[in-house]
Amino acid sequence: MAPDAPLPQEQRKFPFRRRLNGPAAARAEARETLLNTLKTHLAADHGATMANMVLSNRLIAEIIEMGAAAALRPWQQQLLRESAERHGEDFSLIAGPF
Repeated sequence: MAPDAPLPQEQRKFPFRRRLNGPAAARAEARETLLNTLKTHLAADHGATMANMVLSNRLIAEIIEMGAAAALRPWQQQLLRESAERHGEDFSLIAGPF
């Protein structure tokens, strides 16, 4: 039996993509899109370094699955919440677990 092919980079970065399909995959994709939008807003508000400290790729994957309340430190949650409010985004969509 031949070994499995290596996973594409996107699936290595975000392992939840392997496990989800249908409506759950769409919800996870929407959360990821919102988090990437918030990362862009954070970069505009506080700089790229701060945006990466609050929303690294690893943290984005954790937030998608566990929610911001469980995955982020209080100061990260505060910056993310403030940026979401400032730019009219709904923080509650990512606050809780998937």
